[in-house]
Amino acid sequence: MRGFLSQSCYKIMMYLGIVDCGMIYCNSGMVDIATKSIEGSVYCQNPKMNFVYMICYFLYFSSSFTCFILGLNRFAELFSIHWLMASFKGKRAWLVLILPTIYGSYAAFCSPLPSFDTNLHVFMFDPMIGSNFEYANVFHSWNNLFFPTTTMLMYGFMAYKIRGA
Repeated sequence: MRGFLSQSCYKIMMYLGIVDCGMIYCNSGMVDIATKSIEGSVYCQNPKMNFVYMICYFLYFSSSFTCFILGLNRFAELFSIHWLMASFKGKRAWLVLILPTIYGSYAAFCSPLPSFDTNLHVFMFDPMIGSNFEYANVFHSWNNLFFPTTTMLMYGFMAYKIRGA
């Protein structure tokens, strides 16, 4: 184990594994509690569930950013981008992993959380009581567009380089 953790990609994957395991546990527990919709439970009956939603939100956004960092790490090594590789050398990889933690914390504490709709059995930002744009979460939309797109492009360039090499 110690030999693997000397490489930055394994440090990033270890952090990602911990975050993903927490996310699976949190999301499955949250869905279990949220499916109280069979009983007709709504937000007003259990407002403390927002804390669980915040934890899930933190883990989701941290996971998204960590996947991007892992791709960036692999991209830097394959294309020999020395200034970028230097940021992952030694214990610096652990310092880089503070960024997803800060990013996830910002998402959890500073962006609107979705609420569970008992009619549709899904988490939604819009409670359907008025204007749709009032409850829009631009940060969440940006996250869901930026990280998958850039990660896919990075891995596409890497596949092209490997295939062409």
